[in-house]
Amino acid sequence: MNGELALDVAAPGGKTYFALKEAEPAPPKLAVDPSWKPLYIADISNGREVIPVPCYNDVDGELPPVDFVYVAHNLETHLDTSIKRAIMTIERCQCDSSRGDVCTLEDSCTCIQRNPMQTCWYSAEGLIDLDIFGLKEPVLYECNMLCACHTSCPNRVVQHGTQHRVQLYKTAKMGWGVRTEHRIPKGSFVCEYVGELISDDEAEVRGNDSYIFDIGLESSDDMWCVDACNYGNIARFINHSCEPNVKPIRVFAQHQDHRFPHMALFSVDDIEPGGQICFDYGANFWKVKGRQFSCECGTPSCSYKRKRKYVRASQD
Repeated sequence: MNGELALDVAAPGGKTYFALKEAEPAPPKLAVDPSWKPLYIADISNGREVIPVPCYNDVDGELPPVDFVYVAHNLETHLDTSIKRAIMTIERCQCDSSRGDVCTLEDSCTCIQRNPMQTCWYSAEGLIDLDIFGLKEPVLYECNMLCACHTSCPNRVVQHGTQHRVQLYKTAKMGWGVRTEHRIPKGSFVCEYVGELISDDEAEVRGNDSYIFDIGLESSDDMWCVDACNYGNIARFINHSCEPNVKPIRVFAQHQDHRFPHMALFSVDDIEPGGQICFDYGANFWKVKGRQFSCECGTPSCSYKRKRKYVRASQD
């Protein structure tokens, strides 16, 4: 079709794609390993995710990192980071689901009343209204396990987990990265940034701070982080871009402990099959890391390009 080969339209890293790659003439083999060939692993999450997370490497045959434990949810590693989950701390709505999508009626749902502008920011298809990223530090409150509404309520998105097939793959310049195997419409929930919940003070003394994500609000005196260095999910491999196609937003679902929101990543552009998923690490990250390596996003607006190439630090 239009001069495209079967390999051009196959989902990158899928079974058909891999079979076609195998049928291609073999690439030059590395001198260090005469037996090198493309690598495919069906699920690096080992069943921890509802949708498998495959790994594909046709760059150098390197195995995916094994210096971390794959987890699908945040971990409370210390007593002072225990999430408050007592039912008396959770506000819930009493919306009658027999009346239809009643939670989308802003004046009746107490969960939606807590959202910015007291509105539901999700469409009926589960897509977020991108205007929310123009607000300062927005926080979303989804309906929760104590609410009277149905689990199919439109105000429940992040709690259902990712609905998109993403893949770990080896990039040419940026080490490991994440790409999609199918088209992701803009506004879609892609994944959550998952890891250990730690205090800002502990983050300051950790040896490898390359995977630390601030989750506290700037307006809060109580600062917390997610560290995906030792425990994390596919999001720990998402690379930086100065023109990101996903952005984070704080979301509360099954608890309302304001110290520990879910850091949910939503697409802000349509991401085509094979497109790399990237978010902006932020100026504070580059203020420190810019002395060690440079950005390789290659976008016209790149702000952090230096002479040295970007390779995300690995755990010592």
